[in-house]
Amino acid sequence: MYEFLRNDIIRGVAREYRVRESGVAGAVEVRPGPLERRGDREEAIFRIRAYDAGAPAWMRQMFELDWADPLLYDLVINTEAVSLESGVRQVRELRAAPEFQPTPASRVSLGERALAVRVRAVLRVTAATARVEVEIRANEGRLQLGGVVLSEEERDAALAVAPAVLGVVEVRSHVEVFRKPVR
Repeated sequence: MYEFLRNDIIRGVAREYRVRESGVAGAVEVRPGPLERRGDREEAIFRIRAYDAGAPAWMRQMFELDWADPLLYDLVINTEAVSLESGVRQVRELRAAPEFQPTPASRVSLGERALAVRVRAVLRVTAATARVEVEIRANEGRLQLGGVVLSEEERDAALAVAPAVLGVVEVRSHVEVFRKPVR
């Protein structure tokens, strides 16, 4: 399942196009291309299968999106029924359409989402915040973190990590600590 990754994760950003290849049976065997040129064909197929298996989990973890949801995409191309040339032509035509041309507002929106994704990625790779699940919104470098965490330590760690990400100028917290009910 190739994806035009810069586009398929950006739900709600006006002017971005999202394309997904949907070939199934045998598609892995026709996709090695550049990977195969660097090594053997079996290694290339192994890497493609590993990517296909891991990408949906990554999308779910980082963006809370279901990779297979057709509503995420503006164009789905079945590579078993459509030639490479035809698929490329369709993507080029989609990309050239007026409704998919970037605007200043769409670029700002994309930058804000990119910042939120960078913060989420840093939280995931930092030991103290790897399991922290918070909502992240960015606006002109100002972050709003929201949600519920299990401890004050988790909240404090998230609030310490987020400001260190390049592009963050301020962090506001709406993160609550879960309190176990007393009986």
